Amino acid sequence: MAVLVLLAIGAVVLVRALTSGGKGVTRGGPLACPECNTDVSMSMDVGDLGTFGAANLQNHGKGQPVLERVAYLHRTPGLLLLGPLVARNPGVGLIREFPPRGLNGKLHLMRGYGVPTYRQPEDDVDILVGVSPLREGTFSFRGLDVYYRVGKRHYVTTYDMGVRICAPGSVPQDLCEPPPPIG
Repeated sequence: MAVLVLLAIGAVVLVRALTSGGKGVTRGGPLACPECNTDVSMSMDVGDLGTFGAANLQNHGKGQPVLERVAYLHRTPGLLLLGPLVARNPGVGLIREFPPRGLNGKLHLMRGYGVPTYRQPEDDVDILVGVSPLREGTFSFRGLDVYYRVGKRHYVTTYDMGVRICAPGSVPQDLCEPPPPIG
């Protein structure tokens, strides 16, 4: 009997470990987007600022996800990252300014921002990251882990959306290739 109880407990622990992002964090959730992947690149001069639309969030759940933080995946040293900020449906891919002009009053700090239920494209919420090369070279990150909560439940989901910045700005675009996908 004790062996059966131990096996049952072990099975529960295994299932939780396989579905968890660690320490009570579930992988996926209502912001999960397994098909969200893109990789972009741009040449910039050292110290110039750019904005990268690093994740496009759509809430497909009933509750309101509240954003907590991001973790940059496969980040190389030498790339200054600013923000992140969020905005509803800003239409920013990768541009040479930070923060983006024309979004005054629409930009918010990411931490604590509630993502509305998705009904139409205007309900999209984009995570915007400021990028700036600190020296000449090639710098990147290959995606984001977005941490958020719905009520008391915590989630993390991966966005396979990477950026590469090549400095100086005179590097031809065909020599500044986007980073490879995460997986």
